Amino acid sequence: MSFMDEKIARIINEAEQSMAPRSILAGPVKIGDRYYEFTPQTFFEDKLSVYFPRDFVDLPEHLRKVKYPYEQRPEIIKSDEPGSVDFSLKRIDHDLEDELVEELTTGMKAMIQRMNPTHVFYESGIEEVGDKPIGFFEFKSTVTNNRKTLYSENKIRDISSKERNSSKRAARGEIPARFS
Repeated sequence: MSFMDEKIARIINEAEQSMAPRSILAGPVKIGDRYYEFTPQTFFEDKLSVYFPRDFVDLPEHLRKVKYPYEQRPEIIKSDEPGSVDFSLKRIDHDLEDELVEELTTGMKAMIQRMNPTHVFYESGIEEVGDKPIGFFEFKSTVTNNRKTLYSENKIRDISSKERNSSKRAARGEIPARFS
């Protein structure tokens, strides 16, 4: 009898998951065991707009130094309360010609791979948003002090123009599968 109950519970759970919003624009989205509500925030003199979880806050300085031990750490680091999930942004003050985005993306990924070959890399490529290329690559690394895994998604794009920028996946409100 319990076998049938387990089967029914599994079917109900699958149905609930298939009906849950998968877009950060449609309302709270379940990621792991909790729900996140995303809101747009602007950075770099309103040249970049990014949807971040509403309850993420600026990571305190003492934790920035632990999680990002190098001197050129990102100037914007948003984190959840326990500090287990971070979003970071780093501005490089150089104009970037569209035709160099792919070369810079490939070069930065190769440099990070050489610096630490233990990083696990996922997707990489070029997206077109508003006729502008955005280079991206994703990887996970281990933070040495506390042995936690840190997921990084790097985007490379010129934001010297006044237009607001976002990625195609973020604009569609998609959540990468590894976070579902």
